[in-house]
Amino acid sequence: MDLDVRPVDPDDEAALGARHAVAAAATAHDVPDFPPLCPVRFAGQLRVPGRSHSRRSWLGYLDGEPAGVLDLLLPMRDNLGSGHLEVYVAPAHRRRGVGRVLYTLAIDAARRDGRVRLTSETVSAPPAGAPRDPAGAAFARAMGAGEALVEVRRRLHVTTADLDAPATPGYSVVYWHDVAPDDHLADLARLDRSLEADAPHGDLVVEVP
Repeated sequence: MDLDVRPVDPDDEAALGARHAVAAAATAHDVPDFPPLCPVRFAGQLRVPGRSHSRRSWLGYLDGEPAGVLDLLLPMRDNLGSGHLEVYVAPAHRRRGVGRVLYTLAIDAARRDGRVRLTSETVSAPPAGAPRDPAGAAFARAMGAGEALVEVRRRLHVTTADLDAPATPGYSVVYWHDVAPDDHLADLARLDRSLEADAPHGDLVVEVP
């Protein structure tokens, strides 16, 4: 196997397009009921870096063809011993060692940055649920990863909701486009923190700011 792994330059349109194509193909295969990845937002993760996290991305070319993507997300303000990785391998190139090479690269990069733990996500089929390719969970186990938290995704059909008549007395629905209004920012910050603090963490090591 001849795998050439290169960092993704946020100003390289061809590399960004290849990165999106690989990730979109992998996502469509693993979670076909998910919305397709937006190429603008996916590129924006690299082009518009956040203040609280650093994102690094690599693209793996198998025999000259884009085959795998690695994104490494590193918190910069808290949880400084942790990192999160996203590995995408195009379905046509799986079971050829691409994921293992990208995972090894992620481990080395995380260690150089002082990180001692990495998290990631895999998809599996719930009982009586839609079938899913079990390769992601099998790959994680093969790499020595342990299951820390199980989440169940549920779908809420908002088309049947009456936004003018909330079900809970005393509450009202507020919505806006683009940037949140200034008079809601403090409440949003408190809500965001409480969602992080109150959410189940399982065996994950999480520092709530």
